Amino acid sequence: MGRPIDLGRYGTVDQRIRAFYQRFPDGAIQTDLVRLDADFILFRARVYRDRTDPTPTTGWAYDRPPADDEAAARQILASC
Repeated sequence: MGRPIDLGRYGTVDQRIRAFYQRFPDGAIQTDLVRLDADFILFRARVYRDRTDPTPTTGWAYDRPPADDEAAARQILASC
């Protein structure tokens, strides 16, 4: 098993997006909702350094909203 992640050293999504655009001002981030179930939400993100980037970086994120909590599911969708 790997080392535990020190969340104190891990930037927020907003911070990382800002840092990306500072480094790659012509870059783009494309997110896609891949799966939406009552108990599972899955997104894929593709990150392009510029418009001609032939090999974007791909990342995945998922969450499991509490059962029968529609407001929590909407919040997850809004923040991704």
